[in-house]
Amino acid sequence: YMLNNPETLNEFINDFHIVDLPPARFCIEITEDGDIPTEHLIPAIEILRTHGFSISMDDFGTGYSSLGRLSVLPVDSVKIDRSLLLTASGGNKAILESAITLVKRLGVSSVIEGVETMEQLNLCKSLGADSVQGYLFSKPVHAKHATKFSLYAADIVTEF
Repeated sequence: YMLNNPETLNEFINDFHIVDLPPARFCIEITEDGDIPTEHLIPAIEILRTHGFSISMDDFGTGYSSLGRLSVLPVDSVKIDRSLLLTASGGNKAILESAITLVKRLGVSSVIEGVETMEQLNLCKSLGADSVQGYLFSKPVHAKHATKFSLYAADIVTEF
């Protein structure tokens, strides 16, 4: 909704300036469900990037993210859905490995969602993922508790 409404988008950006939060430390995730035409998404993404936000396409591999949109949207990273990790953890690594390779060939970073075990973390590393997220590191927390967590992944994992 925010990306399809210029007024809401500007309010969002201004709120960061009002509370003095550096946009460069935040990634905006786009759940690409097809309701917003690509020609509306691109200018909104470019505005956010101009203000310092990074942009990630969420849920890649679930059917919501189309390859056509991925090839034209100016995103910084692609979040590969947990379902591909679970398939790979079950022994079929080809799809996850192909998704990681595709994302890298497009020149963006890959983020594997849903990492819960050290075995999954090691699998992601062996397949060339750029980064991971999941319950292995933290369950989702309410915003008021987020200040207890570092915004720097290096404080949590020293080497991926």
